[in-house]
Order: sequence, then structure tokens, then C-alpha cells
Amino acid sequence: MTPEGKKPRYFVVKQLKDREIYYWQPAAPLQKIGYRTRRLSDAREEAQAQAETYNKELDEFRRKENQKPS
Repeated sequence: MTPEGKKPRYFVVKQLKDREIYYWQPAAPLQKIGYRTRRLSDAREEAQAQAETYNKELDEFRRKENQKPS
């Protein structure tokens, strides 16, 4: 879990009239290579945990990409 007050990378909160909704929204360059915005859980803590999972998957992808021979 993230420290109090610190959001995971690409974690976005959108305010609706009566509640907040949570998304994992990667930066534009990541979207260009196929990463898409994902709607997360309605529960903030669970949504942050989901965002952390997506970030770990992204980090693993980047590690593998950096290990490829030139």
C-alpha cells in the first residue's frame, strides 16, 4: 500500500456529483504502445492496490524491454 497521502503512479481520481471514481491512466506515450486507461474499484484503498499492480506489470515490461539485445 502507498504511504498516507501519496498516490500511486498514474492513479487518477475523478469527482462525480456524489462520489469519486478511480482510474489507472497511463501517460500518452504508454497509451501509444497499447496501455489503456482502466477503471478501478470504487473502494479507494483497493483501487490504489490495483494501480500498484498495474505499475508493477508496467515496470516488469520496461525491465524486459531494456534487456533486449540491440
